[in-house]
Amino acid sequence: MIGLSKSEKETPPELLTELQVGELVVVDGVVGERTVRRTTKTGGVFVKAPLHMDDLASVWCVWWQAQSAPQPGQRVRLRGEVQFYDGNMELHVRETIPLFDDKPAALEHKLLRFYIACLEAEQMRELEFAIDDGGRRFVLLESGEEHVISGEATWTDLPDAPQLTQWLSRRLLAGRAEQVFVGYPVVTGYRDRNGLPYKVLSPLFYVPVEIKRAASSGYRVLPETAVPELNIFALELLGMSREERVGFVEAVEELEEIQTASSARARMESWLNILVKEGLADPGFCLDPGHLGPLKDGISNTCILYTGERGPIIRNLIADLEDLSLLPVEELRRGPLGVLMGAIPASLPPAAEPQPSIIPSNLAQDRAITSAFSVPLTVVTGPPGTGKSQLIINAIASALARGQTVCFASKNNQAVDVIFERLAAVSDEAVPIRAGTTKYRSNIALTIQRALSRPDRPNELGSAITDWRKVEKDLFPIYQVAREVEKVEAELAAEEARYEELNRTAPRAVFAVADASVMAAAAKEVLALLPLASRPRPFWPWSRRRWKEAKARLAVAWDRLSRSAGTGILLPDEPEQNAAEECLRLSQLALDIEAQRLRIEDARKKLASLPNRWELHERLMEISARRLETGRRLFEANWQRLIAGALPEKRAAASALAEGLAAAAGGGKASIRRLLLQVPDVLHVFPIWGVTNLSARTNFPVRGKLFDLVIIDEASQCDIPSAIPLLYRARRALIIGDPKQLTHITSLREVTEDNLARRFGLTPNDLLVFSYRSRSLFGLASARVGEKPLFLDQHFRSHPAIITFSNDHFYGSRLLILTDESRLQPGPAVSWIHIPGQFRRGQNGRSVVNPPEAEAVVRQLEALHSQIKDQGLTVGVVTPYRAQAEAIRDLVARRLPDLEDSLVVATAHRFQGDERDIIIFSPVVSREMAPYHVTFASNPNLVNVSVTRARQKLIIVGDREVCLASPGVLRDLAQYIMDLEKGGFRSPLERRLFDALVKAGVNVQTGVEAEGYKLDLAVVKGERRIDVECDGASFHRDQRADSIRDERLRSAGWEVVRFSGREIQRNLDECVSRVKELLSDGVMYS
Repeated sequence: MIGLSKSEKETPPELLTELQVGELVVVDGVVGERTVRRTTKTGGVFVKAPLHMDDLASVWCVWWQAQSAPQPGQRVRLRGEVQFYDGNMELHVRETIPLFDDKPAALEHKLLRFYIACLEAEQMRELEFAIDDGGRRFVLLESGEEHVISGEATWTDLPDAPQLTQWLSRRLLAGRAEQVFVGYPVVTGYRDRNGLPYKVLSPLFYVPVEIKRAASSGYRVLPETAVPELNIFALELLGMSREERVGFVEAVEELEEIQTASSARARMESWLNILVKEGLADPGFCLDPGHLGPLKDGISNTCILYTGERGPIIRNLIADLEDLSLLPVEELRRGPLGVLMGAIPASLPPAAEPQPSIIPSNLAQDRAITSAFSVPLTVVTGPPGTGKSQLIINAIASALARGQTVCFASKNNQAVDVIFERLAAVSDEAVPIRAGTTKYRSNIALTIQRALSRPDRPNELGSAITDWRKVEKDLFPIYQVAREVEKVEAELAAEEARYEELNRTAPRAVFAVADASVMAAAAKEVLALLPLASRPRPFWPWSRRRWKEAKARLAVAWDRLSRSAGTGILLPDEPEQNAAEECLRLSQLALDIEAQRLRIEDARKKLASLPNRWELHERLMEISARRLETGRRLFEANWQRLIAGALPEKRAAASALAEGLAAAAGGGKASIRRLLLQVPDVLHVFPIWGVTNLSARTNFPVRGKLFDLVIIDEASQCDIPSAIPLLYRARRALIIGDPKQLTHITSLREVTEDNLARRFGLTPNDLLVFSYRSRSLFGLASARVGEKPLFLDQHFRSHPAIITFSNDHFYGSRLLILTDESRLQPGPAVSWIHIPGQFRRGQNGRSVVNPPEAEAVVRQLEALHSQIKDQGLTVGVVTPYRAQAEAIRDLVARRLPDLEDSLVVATAHRFQGDERDIIIFSPVVSREMAPYHVTFASNPNLVNVSVTRARQKLIIVGDREVCLASPGVLRDLAQYIMDLEKGGFRSPLERRLFDALVKAGVNVQTGVEAEGYKLDLAVVKGERRIDVECDGASFHRDQRADSIRDERLRSAGWEVVRFSGREIQRNLDECVSRVKELLSDGVMYS
């Protein structure tokens, strides 16, 4: 072993003086922080780093091939030769061998390497395009100019070419469902397909862009980031292996000329110069964005526009995972990440406690917040429209009141933006930091600088806390009752589960027992008498008398046992011990079942004596105004305290971060890694941050427990690896999702995942639990908590007729529907337009299209056109198939181009997380379809997402007969709508009340008209005529018109009774009783 002293002077120890320059040596150790340099002769890139050895000595090492340099923190064995340079001895490395412990790699380390490989394999597929994919996934610009990447980050007009215009029109109609990228220049190369080479193309640099229609004609695009991203996978097409690529890219990115490039073009040209020197690019190639040209082998001066499935880049995520893979496994087995990985058990969520809210909250949301600040991992099921945003915002407010830090994350920018916009709307004092990709750096800097420059203002934190304590005291009794209700509900659920288990396992004969208690007593008596009565006739008279008495009693007991056993148990004519024992066992089982039934009755009575969910909700609402007013005062006072009262060194750290980010955003010299080291101090002043899952590395240092709470929304759409870096940075985590919605999309093939799992030593069970393709973050987190996740049980978004289907079909009727019906449109909320369809393949044989159905969808849009424009309604067209979406976009672009701003046409997978006033669902199924296509379109989660995007109206355009004949949820949806339409019901509440009245023996009719009005339900008994109205949107919108209507009906001899939607949901039996009382005594209800 050789070494250098760890002193800053780098003085070689005596040992090195005995070695000759050029002598070969071998050393083991851990790589320290690297520096990247250029050779003065060739300009090539090399890496220099210290190797820290076990004897606490260090040696400076040089890797002349930057791509072969290991990562900091990695343990390696180096072979190389000793050289003397600038007064110091150093090791010029010839071979680098990674070292691992003798013990097998921990599961966590194997998973991290497996996920890295999955992400790279998937990203490579998404950034490479076969030539025959043109027109669908991408469009090329082979002439004209390119100023989107190489120019300034401003709006840029694109050529008004027909093919490009048509392609961009489709993308615009896809809305946020598709992310468009611009790439330049383009690299071409070859891949292997079934043993044959095929040509692919890939951008060398790319940026995500926003599209909008130009004022005159054509389209404009705006880069979403100022700095174009290098496509590391394009380097493989140029001949660089994966092993070389990882180290090479990171080394080059550390070069000063790259970090301080004055413009995007300068940065790209520096990169190209390095590729030329490394022999990866043609020396004759140069960037010429003013004169684009055609494709050729290698690097082409061509521009590409394409759509990306994942949207954001994953390079930073991969780097984060690589850093985590170098940590000791103990670091990965703490906090919420430890729970997710299965290293530590999950804790049960506590009961709800009052929380300081800044927007309306309910008991289910409060319990989730209470749990989020109590246990390492909290998992919440949030069905559509159940106030997930409310939960997140109030969790942030609660964290602020506790003096804790929060990072909110989601897979898409839209979800993060919604939360931060609503936080800003609550108070001007709030200064949450919206972070993310590099485009947010200038915004972060500006936000921090403005906040730090605020003048001091009086702080009312003390009085706000005092007032909150008063409100908390008033809330506490409600939460006590809620805890009791929760306890009894849990007891009832346990008793019912036990009852079901007893019934499931009991023999059928048990249920035929006539009288279990008599049967048990008789069986016991038979078993007690059998030993004496079965003996031979005794000789002695006194024994004979006892024997006769036993025989007589046995006969009576056996007869009683036979009669009490019922018809299900056949007993022999004479008493037998085995038969008696079996009767005793069965009777005892029957008694256990009956005792269990009685326990269930007792639990139900106890639950009935407590306030129900509606009553608890209304009690909470009585204090809601005071709670919100106090919560907002507390929220504002805490922000004032944080910013005005921060320690000078914390404010200085925040100011330094802002200055550095501003410089980096403006192209100045700034080391982002060093800047991020300021973040822990900055969190003392600015504790609330928001990012997308893939941008943690660009905003935060890799440090465990950086945040007190990390909240991840849309977790059903989130893959596991993108959440791991966030969870490592968290003390506790709140995971929110919905198992009844779609999971994340991946282009990774199953066979590829299987091969990668074997490569990294994962067992089949490991892959089943941690699969990248099929397991979402929410799925794994739900499995880890053991008990069912917490459930948000109040719905606020959709018309009752829309959400009732999903509530009954997917959520076990657990949702309380609290939609504000005063904002809803009149008329039926759900309708089906029957269109016999045709099956067609999409472009290049991909996907499925139904032309008649697409035409019918556009006709429906034309019919709604004036309503959409006049009322400013938002509309979405949802379909299972991409080709159908493309066909509808083409028709809309030709016939309804003015709807681009208010209309989105997309697949259900891409629509998840969005909502619209009107949704048109095109299921595409037709008679000619293969069964597997129908099965795909009938995916329950896909249909649930499609239906629940609608706020006011849901219109299904498709072949109803085929759907009714198909198995699954499409059949159920078609039947649900047909039942509503057949009975003339405007909402499922009318149908529920109608069914309940019929069941109660009331003569009730639908479709009755009187005095020019259509009645909801008409009840007729002799000469008594009652109009039963189920009040919905029209009543809440125009009560005066309804009053006039009621007076006209009464003057014509009708009696009118009205029930609100809440009354029908809360107590259907009471509504029926009121109608029956009205029939019997003539008392008028209004």
